[in-house]
Amino acid sequence: MERVGLAPGTMIGGYRIISPLGSGAMGTVYRARDADGLEVAMKTLHPSVAADPQSRQRLQREIAVLSKIRNKGVARVIDAEADGDEMFIVTELIDGPTLESVVADNGPFDAHALSTLAEGLRDALNAVHVAGVIHRDLKASNVLMSARGPVLIDFGIAQIVGDARVTKTGLVMGTPAYLAPELVDGAEPSMTTDWWGWAGMLAYAATGRAPFGVRPIDAVLARARSGKPDLAGLGPRTERALRGALDPVPENRTPPAVVVEQLRMAYLEGDARPDEVPSAAPDDDATAVLGGSGGAVPGATTPYPAGALPQDMAQIAAAPGDGSYATEDLGDGGSTAAVDPDFDDDPDRQFVRDAVEGPPDPVYVRPIVARRTWTILALGIPLVFAGASWPGVTLVIFAAIWFVCRFVGVFWDSMQSRRESRGGIAHNDSVRQGIMTPWLLVRSVFGAVPALLVAGTVLLTTGGVAWWLLDNDKVVIGDAPGNAPHVYQWVLFGSVVLFVSLMWFGPLTGLTRLGARVVVNRAVPRGWGVATVWVIAAVASFVLWQVFVSDQSIVWSPLPAPPSLAG
Repeated sequence: MERVGLAPGTMIGGYRIISPLGSGAMGTVYRARDADGLEVAMKTLHPSVAADPQSRQRLQREIAVLSKIRNKGVARVIDAEADGDEMFIVTELIDGPTLESVVADNGPFDAHALSTLAEGLRDALNAVHVAGVIHRDLKASNVLMSARGPVLIDFGIAQIVGDARVTKTGLVMGTPAYLAPELVDGAEPSMTTDWWGWAGMLAYAATGRAPFGVRPIDAVLARARSGKPDLAGLGPRTERALRGALDPVPENRTPPAVVVEQLRMAYLEGDARPDEVPSAAPDDDATAVLGGSGGAVPGATTPYPAGALPQDMAQIAAAPGDGSYATEDLGDGGSTAAVDPDFDDDPDRQFVRDAVEGPPDPVYVRPIVARRTWTILALGIPLVFAGASWPGVTLVIFAAIWFVCRFVGVFWDSMQSRRESRGGIAHNDSVRQGIMTPWLLVRSVFGAVPALLVAGTVLLTTGGVAWWLLDNDKVVIGDAPGNAPHVYQWVLFGSVVLFVSLMWFGPLTGLTRLGARVVVNRAVPRGWGVATVWVIAAVASFVLWQVFVSDQSIVWSPLPAPPSLAG
């Protein structure tokens, strides 16, 4: 167990204590140095906490969680001891203040800083989820702003996918201001609820205020359920991105990749705020938690002038010129026993009683792929015009595009289905998908058969009949004798529209459209990307239209020859 008040120079587990960095209800974090002179952060449990089997289990779980993650946005585990008398976890030391203190000291982030923060935290949280871990307590005080970017800390209540729920039935563990509304309604923590906390942190960084306030707790949760975050003062693009990510209905939330792109475009193209937002840094006195000694009431507060907090409160304010923080914010810790919100004065970490004990949400939630209908339509219009003049080349191009979209859709759906059945993302997903590629190619080929049969049948019975009537002069459009080339081009134009539509919306083509959406979302960013596609499509369509109306002969190559149905 932890020796109370470890003095500088004390040796524990092969590490020499340098100074305390922070202390909370669970334990203390020290700056320490290993035998090679490397400075690290060492978290130890308080003796009373270490004696609790459930607290020891939490530390063991935290070690297991952090050991699974490999990303610059998460502090790396160096060493740990969870079974001996002196329990500790050693991580790399992250130099930098918390996101909460940065916003409090300097005010809301500008568009560039917010875009960078969103992308950095998105990458870190993706790595956490790829490792099969749900953080469960994403908030501004659990992010350190280091030279290498934002770093997620405090995995004390994190959950490995597939593990049994650690907290008691009827309790929700987390920070109310960043708590997804479905959790309070009985849902299990999931990647989706983590992304809600991510969006809440971005809203805090953008405005300097908790998105739904901090108290009273019932009002905070009610505002979260109503889908009305406090985004006053933001530009329209930023507000739209964050409001979409904080939708109370999980299925309606804007996907993280889209939010990151929208914030990036807000920075690149401008997103003027309607008015200036005042700094989040308050002018009134700060408060510090007092210990139980000296006759003070535990949990009471005493005022200090803002900016002059005592040096032993390192988790809130580092020593001048140091700027170092432990890899965990332990000030919000607490046991897993229920605490009535009416009697808990800690606005950061509280236990909120569930309204109902509902069925658990699926652990893995398949990401939503934006439809991008108008962008896909813009790409298809020039192809239809080209088919009226160069049907052979157009058929080859369309077949290649269709098959690529089909394969991408089958590949993506297969991967997501496996993750759903397994309950999360595995580190070997890419390897497994690579091994399955030949089978997925076969599936893609055979999946084209129903749509091809329907499209071919309809095309022969409509376009074929129309062509026969024209070729045999049964129907003559314009001056006799015979039909002019542009008449056949109009038939080809209608046939191409019919064939493409049936191949796109025919039987078993859902995965083809899904693949197209995946490709377009990856290849064509919103904003300037969409504008570029529409400009190119408009120019190409105009040129092809001019060819179409010029009475140019139809070029059938690489088809052998134009069909002749006369006789």
